[in-house]
This record gives sequence, C-alpha cells and structure tokens, in this order.
Amino acid sequence: MPTHPVVSALFFCPEAIMIEKTLYLMLSKLGISLFPVIAPMEQTKPWVSYRRLRTKPTVTVKGTNPKHDNADFEISVFSQDYLTAAELGEQIIESMDADWGANSVLLENRDEPYDPNTGTYQRLLIFALREIKEEGGS
Repeated sequence: MPTHPVVSALFFCPEAIMIEKTLYLMLSKLGISLFPVIAPMEQTKPWVSYRRLRTKPTVTVKGTNPKHDNADFEISVFSQDYLTAAELGEQIIESMDADWGANSVLLENRDEPYDPNTGTYQRLLIFALREIKEEGGS
C-alpha cells in the first residue's frame, strides 16, 4: 500500500473520496489551469481537462468483486504550440507512474490531435486506474 496520502485515498478510501479528487490533486502540481470535463471558451492556453470515460466492475472467477472498480480516464492537454502540449503530456505520464505505480495505472492510449480552426495542439491521454472502494479489494 502506498504511503503518499493523496495516493492512499485512491487505493482505499472509506470516506468515499472520489478518484477524481485524487486525480485533481495530482494534476494540480503541474501549475497550469485545470478543469473537470471542459474549460470555459475564453480560457487561455495551456490548460488541462480530465474526465471519467467509464467504470468497469472487476469480474473474478466467483463473480463481480464489489470492493473495487477499474475506471478509464481521459486527460487532455491543450496548447498553442506542439512542444508545450508534448512536454505537459509527458509530465502527466511521469506523475501518474510515480504517484500510482505500474500495478495500478495503465497508459492505454496517447494521441496528438490538432485543430487547424483554432490552432490548438492537444495531447490526449487515456489511463486505466484501479479504484478500491473498501478494504479487501484486489
């Protein structure tokens, strides 16, 4: 079990602190604007948004394990230049690995969309995270 207090909330959280709060605290360390789901239209770049894509129950040989779920999250970096988007994306990947560890987080996708209408570079990251709801989840 991790010793970092923020990460501990992710792994076992009797007070029902949501995984989104833990994710927000980790992403806040980047020191840039951060928004759940979407940013205001007038927001200056760079900025980061995050959202839960889906929650998947853990199915074991004996059925569904109610003690934890696996959740997929999208983290998107938006910037006016490619290098900033790429660097922030790599910082997020490094932070996820350092804070959660290889056994609890998987980087499932990394894309680089570009919007020519707004001149916006994006780094789109999809992570799968394990969310333990009560002690005894595995």
